[in-house]
Amino acid sequence: MNTLVFNSNTEAIYVASRALFLAYNASNVMGMGAFQAQDNKLESEVFDNVIHKRDYPGRSETPDLTNCRLYADYVFGRMMKLVINVNNSTLEFSDDKPRLDYQSWGSKYKSYDKLFKAAMKELNIKNIEPVPTIPLS
Repeated sequence: MNTLVFNSNTEAIYVASRALFLAYNASNVMGMGAFQAQDNKLESEVFDNVIHKRDYPGRSETPDLTNCRLYADYVFGRMMKLVINVNNSTLEFSDDKPRLDYQSWGSKYKSYDKLFKAAMKELNIKNIEPVPTIPLS
């Protein structure tokens, strides 16, 4: 699991939102997603779709964005299969390589880390290094 720590929950959410938007733009419509495919969506629309699960009728709960699991399955018809865990100012995401048969965004961003680093670069946000835990003897 990869972990990025930011100065605030707001920064973490900005990075999560941009990473979802970059993945959406780099993804292809696949399978049954063709029935919901919509192009040229704004970042705010992509983020809203993910947090409210708009591609799945009847599932529109609003998560507590300080502590939640963001799951982008199909977003406007594009299969993304991207999970981001938010815990206050921390984002956690997989350290596996994206599977191109499920995560076509992986053809542009060869790893989850590269996707998140691209989002941070676009936003000019840097993560802070977590303070290492020193065992008490």
